[in-house]
Amino acid sequence: MTRLRVFFSRVRGLFQDADPRLDEELSTHLEFLTAEYQRAGMSPEDARAAARRDLGPAAQIREIHREQRRLPGIDSIFLDLRYTFRQWCAHPVFAATAILTLGLGIGANSAIFQLLDRIVLRSLPVRDPWQLVIPQGYWSDREQGFSYPLLREMNVHQSVVQGIFASGGAPIKAIEINGSPLAETPSGSLATGNYFRLIGTTPQLGRFLTEADDSPTAAAVAVLSDRFWRAEFSGQASAIGKTIRVNGVLVTIIGVTRPEFFGERVGSAPALWMPMSMAKTLGSGGNLQASSIWLQPMARLRADVPI
Repeated sequence: MTRLRVFFSRVRGLFQDADPRLDEELSTHLEFLTAEYQRAGMSPEDARAAARRDLGPAAQIREIHREQRRLPGIDSIFLDLRYTFRQWCAHPVFAATAILTLGLGIGANSAIFQLLDRIVLRSLPVRDPWQLVIPQGYWSDREQGFSYPLLREMNVHQSVVQGIFASGGAPIKAIEINGSPLAETPSGSLATGNYFRLIGTTPQLGRFLTEADDSPTAAAVAVLSDRFWRAEFSGQASAIGKTIRVNGVLVTIIGVTRPEFFGERVGSAPALWMPMSMAKTLGSGGNLQASSIWLQPMARLRADVPI
């Protein structure tokens, strides 16, 4: 209880000015000591000087009294704010320039941190993202990607990872839903059949692409992003099994991704994913040739294989 009383008295001291009353008490003590020394036989001047020495410096007494009556940290903040306000009123142009400069600096730092957080700090919204690695190809000491046939051969003959997968931009020129073309053509992606299984995500609705879908003889299918599904199909489950036309090709919707899934690269959020083998039917058959170096694959390490 004693500590609470001291705390609340200090809080009250933040809003009460005790200096005038303290000055009155100091003056009373000074007069009392002066009278005592005069009764002891000192002259009035010597008695007042002796009383001042005994009482101590008034400024130091005021400071000690102020610290005991207030919360030092908050009190210093109030003093800083009071000083800042006075300087602002005295130099409004300089103050406005300083505030604007600080605001721009803080805003720029916040934007840079958000970008860094998304690209570097925040993990992909998938299972065990630390197991994902990026194989890199080199030719004559120059960094380059992989072709689709080479990627398939690597998957067959490798033994150090669970599998290698990749996706790349789909050459979408037009999409029709219920016979009506979309006003704006969204971005799409061509993905290997093991893409969703290895990246480590599960469908919100329906199913994902499989290795069987990634075959030249397989039916044309697509997996929609959550955003595209909600925008064009009002988030209805009946979208599964419906068909849309992509570049004039009839494509069956087989699944929808989870809302948090955007793909394997920050900044690229496809509206739909289709099997890599559909590149030919969509009008980009050259991408399936061994001479077409355009894929930047990823792989998922096995649990017993270190980086």
